[in-house]
Amino acid sequence: MEMKLMPLIDNQKDPTIATYAKEGECSLRVTSKRKSLGEAKDAVDNMIVEVDKLIGEYIYSFDNEDFEKVVFDKLMEKNITISSAESCTGGLFAKTITDFSGSSKIFDRGLVTYSDSAKMDELKVKKETLEKYGAVSEETALEMAEGLFKASGSDLCISVTGIAGPGGGTDEKPVGLVYIGYFYKGEAKVKKIQARNINRIWNRNYTLLNMMKIVYDCIN
Repeated sequence: MEMKLMPLIDNQKDPTIATYAKEGECSLRVTSKRKSLGEAKDAVDNMIVEVDKLIGEYIYSFDNEDFEKVVFDKLMEKNITISSAESCTGGLFAKTITDFSGSSKIFDRGLVTYSDSAKMDELKVKKETLEKYGAVSEETALEMAEGLFKASGSDLCISVTGIAGPGGGTDEKPVGLVYIGYFYKGEAKVKKIQARNINRIWNRNYTLLNMMKIVYDCIN
């Protein structure tokens, strides 16, 4: 993001721009030291307009809100129901959504289908799919999302399967490999991600962030 903002950063005087990175996200602070509050506000507002021109597609909030809260508010605002089927995240997505008051209006169900048998029993993932491609695969994530839609009828169904680590990885499927499936408006898709494998907690949180980003992109 900093590279995209270089035209502004290289020429900055007042206001100034500072970037702060964290897991999968980046915050931007615009500061002015003009003599009056009104002048400072105008200067900051004008800079924000310029920032928006350069990176507007990546901005989800101007009010320092958590991304998860922004996604939840969008679901509530548009009255979009959602369900989740999780393997490697162990219910982290469902917990995050239901941490917010009023979530019962949009959240239907959250399944933790950790084992192959759970995926087959709860989501009707085919045994042949698991045997041929494995639990951690695009094909399995897709069938998980489709099965969840058939079971719940939610507007948006999201699934996830991956290797959170620290063990369990192979050369073909390393630790941090994750497939996120989603079913929305009659179409099922899968996104493949590869976490940097800092540790198990980081891998799961990075996966959660990507799941939230998918939901945000679908409904925004």
